[in-house]
Amino acid sequence: QLSAEDTAAPPPAPASPPRRRHADEFIASTGVAGAAADKLRSLAPEHQARLVRRLDISAAAGASAADLEVLIMRADDQQYAATASELAPLDPSLRPVADRLALTSAAVWSLSTLDSLQQQDLAYRFAEPGLLDDIVDLDDFIARAFAREKTYEILLRESVSFMEPDLVNAIHGLAVDLSRSCVKELRALDEPTQRDLARAIKTLDFRDIRDPSAYVLRGLERGSLLGRVAAPPARPPPSPVAP
Repeated sequence: QLSAEDTAAPPPAPASPPRRRHADEFIASTGVAGAAADKLRSLAPEHQARLVRRLDISAAAGASAADLEVLIMRADDQQYAATASELAPLDPSLRPVADRLALTSAAVWSLSTLDSLQQQDLAYRFAEPGLLDDIVDLDDFIARAFAREKTYEILLRESVSFMEPDLVNAIHGLAVDLSRSCVKELRALDEPTQRDLARAIKTLDFRDIRDPSAYVLRGLERGSLLGRVAAPPARPPPSPVAP
């Protein structure tokens, strides 16, 4: 006679880990060569995956093959994308942002030394579309900030204009990704236009649009996009003052 244990359904198979980009694929797509390519191939698979995550962010920011080779040759185990356990000490608001940016173990440790409110401010600021797109080496940017006075202000990039919160939320809420060049142009708009654009973007249906970024920029240029947003009603004239 079979026991209850024998007849119980087998436990579900563990979920497959997400596919990790192989070092050879990264090397072929970026043109990294020589000693840097050899070093990347020689790393343990987990370290390869963590370093490639960081390098992908740099490549997207415009790093050349030579830039990437320097990053690889300079990297030790503190310059790989941080692990979940290393991200854990961060404020909960900053944790997913740091993970998405593939911030390194060293950078995450430095950020964890800031107080909670500062980390929350950085979480919001770092999540601004386009803010960090021109920084090829985020690890170096953060290390330099901590080596100088006014670390917090440098990290906030106070010299770079802030994107309107409504537009930040609208872009994050899209089901499509806008290109870096598109986001750069949106950041350059004045504040009232950014607020109107945030309302207009929410009305768009991108399902049949092949190039969402070009569609948004063309709509801005022609005025048709902001035309979707009704102008606020004019205020009624003040009542005449009784004699």
